[in-house]
Amino acid sequence: MDTITMTTETAVAQLTINIRHEDESIALNRLMPSAGNVRRVNATAGLSELADSIEAHGLIHKLTVRKGKKGKYEVIAGSRRLGALRLLAKEGRLAEDAPIPCTLRQAGDSTEISLAENVQRGAMHWSMKFLPTGSLPRMAWPRRASRRGSASRLSPCVSG
Repeated sequence: MDTITMTTETAVAQLTINIRHEDESIALNRLMPSAGNVRRVNATAGLSELADSIEAHGLIHKLTVRKGKKGKYEVIAGSRRLGALRLLAKEGRLAEDAPIPCTLRQAGDSTEISLAENVQRGAMHWSMKFLPTGSLPRMAWPRRASRRGSASRLSPCVSG
């Protein structure tokens, strides 16, 4: 029978990976997109729908930021979410200084982090968009949303 031997040094090296980072609420007007963001084509496509989804369901994933210059923070992962939040503020649906949940990262390669976020994302299987109606809550249109049929504009309707 083959046995695998791991030295103490190897085990310690594997345990030193840091996956924890500071979480902070940062005012929307202190956030700016990072120049290292890899998403450059169609970066604004679907921003209105994303804004409506954030308004209906809240910000599901925090923005990942690093400290920038003059008290600002660079968004290194989540620039579309930032764009949607700015759109909400522009339309008066969110305060310009609203606290936004962010994960603060230390200075590093923002392009690498942006690439990792965009490449490692798994697309939802097409069949999952058509779940049996009985397994989904009854859906209602948010007041401000148009009726274009986008699933991101739907919000659950709570009935008693």
